[in-house]
Amino acid sequence: MRMSARVVTRLVGFFLAMSALVLAQTATTSLRGTLYDAKGAVVAGASVTINDPATGFSRTTKSDGQGNYQFLELPPPSTT
Repeated sequence: MRMSARVVTRLVGFFLAMSALVLAQTATTSLRGTLYDAKGAVVAGASVTINDPATGFSRTTKSDGQGNYQFLELPPPSTT
């Protein structure tokens, strides 16, 4: 095999490997916040729910002692 053919073969192999890695990735996001009552005090131990009625996705968490909550690795919202 000539030198240029080897370079082309390696480049094609590289791009095929990279495309497989790109396709294997998933899109997720995270959401975090702090709950406050009407007077500005944090709300500890409250249930917080996030849902997407179009897909049936729902997840619930509780706020911590400082009113903080977070949802990790959320799927993207439905576009329909």
